[in-house]
Amino acid sequence: MFVALLFLLVSVTSAQRIEHEHKIRVPLELQETLWKWLLNRYQDPSWLNQEKFRFRSEFGDEVFTDYYFDTKQLSLMRQGHGIRHRSRSVISGAAIQKDERQLLQIKLNPMDDSNGLTRIEHKLDVIPWANPKTELLSNLVVSRDRNQLHALLKPLKVVANELLTFLMLKQHRQRIYLSDDSGPLATLTLDLVTSNSWLSNVKWLEIELELNEIRYTNATTQNRLLMTQITETIKHDLLTTFSELAIDQTPKYDMGFQMVVKHSPLPVLWLVNRGITEELLSTLFLTLVLVVIALAFFLARKYLAH
Repeated sequence: MFVALLFLLVSVTSAQRIEHEHKIRVPLELQETLWKWLLNRYQDPSWLNQEKFRFRSEFGDEVFTDYYFDTKQLSLMRQGHGIRHRSRSVISGAAIQKDERQLLQIKLNPMDDSNGLTRIEHKLDVIPWANPKTELLSNLVVSRDRNQLHALLKPLKVVANELLTFLMLKQHRQRIYLSDDSGPLATLTLDLVTSNSWLSNVKWLEIELELNEIRYTNATTQNRLLMTQITETIKHDLLTTFSELAIDQTPKYDMGFQMVVKHSPLPVLWLVNRGITEELLSTLFLTLVLVVIALAFFLARKYLAH
């Protein structure tokens, strides 16, 4: 598997990006206090300056809606991979030009990263009007990217059109963009993640501290080290200021699915293992309701006829 992934990454390097991020769990009750502190701390980020870096900051307020795909056996999640359809709504801030952007993200676990900080990411363009809740995965992707989609999935031993949507997460992201004279370097986001998948009602709060993917991917080994030292400084500053925070590298798909399974009144794993999506379950329930209504109407007419 590792050799196959390496071959795949070499063959599609034009689309490949390396994601390097720290994930920090935050108590829900700390949201307002922490965001106010972050605004004050990073209004002037010059305290981070080093010989090669002179920082400036911008802020953003955004909402993401993510639909996650997997097999009935949840084989992607079990391998540490993830596939999601993402819609982005920019409320305000530095990323306003990306408002209403949609894409498909394929995140691959490199397997040789013991600390879980890096993943390989590929982004594919999608058809804007295609519904991720009902369309087959390959039908979501624009035609020019479909061959790449199948090539990326082949070493994972999954077929695009056998993947189904089993989870929806919505994120309200309050974001700090850190840049220097060479351009974007890192983002620091406070994410309120919610889901009502499978009749659940779950939420949690986390910080994502991520290096700019393009810059980190293209950097030399020495420059990557310098960049990671910056995020280590930011992480240390956060953890020493707020003792309630905790490092947790669990991907959002895994975290969200675990919480939904725990809080849903439905036998979610049993349904998923049988390939039953929320859309299919809704259709089956509506069909049952219509059958019951029709039967009741028939019996009522028969009774009144007598």
